[in-house]
Amino acid sequence: MAKKYVIYLDSRYPGTVGHNSYGYWSGKTYTVNGEIFPVHSRDSITCDTKKYTSYKRAQQGAEALLEKCAYVWKYQIEEIDDEQFETK
Repeated sequence: MAKKYVIYLDSRYPGTVGHNSYGYWSGKTYTVNGEIFPVHSRDSITCDTKKYTSYKRAQQGAEALLEKCAYVWKYQIEEIDDEQFETK
């Protein structure tokens, strides 16, 4: 069983109530009017979701996104079984 880690990005400002999460990060970004935004899958992990081999690598990637992307306020790292996303 191949364990991998994915990043779930949240765009809700700390201390606010709402349901405006980005979703699972694909590993790519785009720019609008000079602001950088993450490319994501809102509700589910897909074959396009960026998967990391270790928790530490996922954490480093998430911390970099906090600095780089507009409106990403927090993240959650989830452990998954990557075999369900492999293409045969």
